[in-house]
Amino acid sequence: MRGLTFGRSHVLIGAGWLFAWLMLEMVFFGEPMFKYSSSRIGLTLYFIAICTVAIASIALSYGAVRRPDIMRSHKAMAICGGLGSVTLVLIRVSAGINSGASPWTPGIVVCSVAFGACATFLLGAFARCTIDEVFAQGLRGTLCAVLVGIALSFLVLPRFLRDGLYGETLVALSPLAVAAFTLLLDHGRAPGADERGEVGASDGQDDARARRMSVLILVELAALSFLMYLISYFDYVAASVQVVIEEDTYLYVAVLVMIAVLAATLLLARTERQLTTSVLLLLLFGIMTVTLVAFFGVLTYVVYGGSYVYPLTKLLRRVVKIGMLFALVITLYQSSLPASPTFLGVIVLPLVCGKLVQLTIATAPSLRDLVTLNEYFYLVGIGFVTIVLWSLALISCVRGGAILDAQASEGDRANATLEGWSAEPAARVGAMARAYSLTERETDVLRYLAAGYSLKAIAGKLCVSQNTVKTHVTGIYRKTGAHARQDVINLLHGDGGANTTKAH
Repeated sequence: MRGLTFGRSHVLIGAGWLFAWLMLEMVFFGEPMFKYSSSRIGLTLYFIAICTVAIASIALSYGAVRRPDIMRSHKAMAICGGLGSVTLVLIRVSAGINSGASPWTPGIVVCSVAFGACATFLLGAFARCTIDEVFAQGLRGTLCAVLVGIALSFLVLPRFLRDGLYGETLVALSPLAVAAFTLLLDHGRAPGADERGEVGASDGQDDARARRMSVLILVELAALSFLMYLISYFDYVAASVQVVIEEDTYLYVAVLVMIAVLAATLLLARTERQLTTSVLLLLLFGIMTVTLVAFFGVLTYVVYGGSYVYPLTKLLRRVVKIGMLFALVITLYQSSLPASPTFLGVIVLPLVCGKLVQLTIATAPSLRDLVTLNEYFYLVGIGFVTIVLWSLALISCVRGGAILDAQASEGDRANATLEGWSAEPAARVGAMARAYSLTERETDVLRYLAAGYSLKAIAGKLCVSQNTVKTHVTGIYRKTGAHARQDVINLLHGDGGANTTKAH
């Protein structure tokens, strides 16, 4: 594979995920705005906000499937960004002023609901934007940019800065920043234009099997994620709502090491097959390893009464969020599933549902007593189901790989063979790619397209879905002004070849 080139879109993706991660990590789950662990008003506000997130995720997922352009409204993004930041400031001010008042102050409740809805919309829209960039710019570069953004989010807002003015300002600006970066990434794109599928609908039994397998993998990942959050929120479930302030420095080191391993895998993978297979399996094994360590650590605490290690479950939460995000992007890259509802369903909903279960148990005396008296069985039950689900997810990934192998074998039986090309056609492809500013992945598709491969055969060769190939073919057509495969071949061997002077 050729070296990575990072452009404006990668910078925007990285910066956008920095603020998106602040919103996801520091705000949805209690810090520093809601202070749910230290006051009744904060607990109530937090419960209202995450209930709103759950409802908004379901509603937006349904709407995004029925109306694909719902996540592309620039006006809605701008309004949600501004409103989200304003409501965060109002919540902070109102909670300080009314700290001794009823938690059901109408203004605070309205602000909490508004923030939950705005933040959910913005995360869904930015996730869709990220997937668009993956299809347009390639998997490696976009995921590396996401990693950079997430790593920076841990560095710009460590624990000692969260409760100060600097941390609160960054978090309060996060909705507005996510909206701004989403709008900048969308600038120049036709509103409502979903490039995937523009060249025709996907067909064929293999594509249907691959799509069903992708859906199954994502459902298993969502369920697995939910169970792991039940383990990682054990401190609140067992001991009611409490103030937890410790955060070990080693926690940051562990998270950054995980990010570095992912980045190294992305950079060192030589082929697309190596990349998608190795990263997905690495994530599954990494998440399960951390889960088992946290699980046995908490179980030891329950059985032997040792000291509870909070950074261990904190690490599990962060590993799950990062790992599931990357597994989601890779799975979407190999399928034709819609980005926004999949992101909300696999990343946000399990997180919110786990937190709702935690808060419900922690604030209901009868449930809390029931769990406290049966902590061992609570943990063992969750641990057993987690291992079963992880095994099923691993089997599903292997079966999905077998489907891709079958598609690749069919590609090997294609009439034309790329290896038989002479140096001249290969040089023409490179010249045409430079002249029309084709992306790395579009250039790969162009090679097979010009060599006579069918879209299905190209999908097998590149280990992606036919819809993914159609996306890149659409990009080639748009940039070159072609309307059919023969137009592209004519450009390659005529004025569009090595002697072309057209600028994109």
